[in-house]
Amino acid sequence: MADSWREREDDFEYKPVRQTAKGIGWTGVLIAVAIVVFGGLGIAHWGFGVFTSDIKGQGDAIKVKNEAGNRIRAQEGFLDKFNAIITADKNLTITGESLKKTPDSVKLQTELAGQMMICNDAVGAYNAAARKFTQQDFKDADLPDKIDETKPETDCKG
Repeated sequence: MADSWREREDDFEYKPVRQTAKGIGWTGVLIAVAIVVFGGLGIAHWGFGVFTSDIKGQGDAIKVKNEAGNRIRAQEGFLDKFNAIITADKNLTITGESLKKTPDSVKLQTELAGQMMICNDAVGAYNAAARKFTQQDFKDADLPDKIDETKPETDCKG
């Protein structure tokens, strides 16, 4: 028994790689190969996803744009935004007329300035929506592509 232990110890000291490989056996080798193969497949899958991400992103954006909910939301949003501009401009006109009657009214001067800001914000929101990828195609034909700030009904001057 001592001789066999001594022989194994000597074999291990002189041939560590071969003895270690024997100790690991085929199971260890197969596990190592599986790790390399599946790791390589994972990296390849990730690389393919990166390579095709641009075209996939474009396709996904078109799907989102053409969803029924988006179409309805965009069409209704344009109507709401346009009507908000018309209403804000009418309110400016009313406040402006009241201010002509009482020009010293600080309250009316403040209201007029605030209403101008509200109207300008509404114009900006409409114009931004008119350029958004998911909304620009769903505006009613009778609504403008961009708010014309020279027209009296949308100039935000009251």
